[in-house]
Amino acid sequence: MKVDISLVDGVLHVQLNRPEQKNAVDFDVINALAEALEEAETNRHIHTFLIKGHRGAFCSGGDVQAFHSLYTKEEALTMLRPMNENLIRLRKLPCVSVCYIDGPAVGGGAELAAACDKVYISAEGKAGFIQGRLALSTGWGGAACLKQKIGAKNAFHMLTSASVYDAERLLSIGFADEKAESLDEVLRDLKPVTIPGEAVTSYREPVNASAFYKEMRMEADRCASLWESEEHHKQVAFFLNKKQ
Repeated sequence: MKVDISLVDGVLHVQLNRPEQKNAVDFDVINALAEALEEAETNRHIHTFLIKGHRGAFCSGGDVQAFHSLYTKEEALTMLRPMNENLIRLRKLPCVSVCYIDGPAVGGGAELAAACDKVYISAEGKAGFIQGRLALSTGWGGAACLKQKIGAKNAFHMLTSASVYDAERLLSIGFADEKAESLDEVLRDLKPVTIPGEAVTSYREPVNASAFYKEMRMEADRCASLWESEEHHKQVAFFLNKKQ
């Protein structure tokens, strides 16, 4: 299974399970995440949605090898829009969303983390919006989430630098919330949420929620326009040749 899903004591564990690809997202992962989100949306016994990676990595974003055949804007949107919708659903969950970064969370992996309510990170954890290295912008809605999480100024620098930040820097700017050196440490810190799910959602949402979600959705279209550019395909070819 590319995503392992289990419910233990009110915590829905969602583990990305593609260690050879550093838990990169492909179409199967997108579909599995949608199924996990549906479970969290409908099961009132779930108080925490916990996303984690397998074997020392959180998520390396979209799988370049799986998606390199997507060439046009329309083809790119077949991947971007479903994953964009996953992040919007993650933001609207009637339970708390948490992720544990104990390795790289880059590109779309950083977007996924930015959409969570709380981010735990180990000393080995790191995150970066490296989409610019492939001549792209964020496409899953992560930039909007990042701006809300760390402020527009810090978000702008993080996005435009395409740099990977270490754990201490992520904690200092507010991208990460707590340090944890093991998953057990994360689980010990989690507290059951007893307020109604509707209240959880309302406390999380921005003042102008409709504008916020519109901004998230616009990222998919912007990224798709860049996706069909010659520069993007040139960078993808360079990346794939380097991996051979």
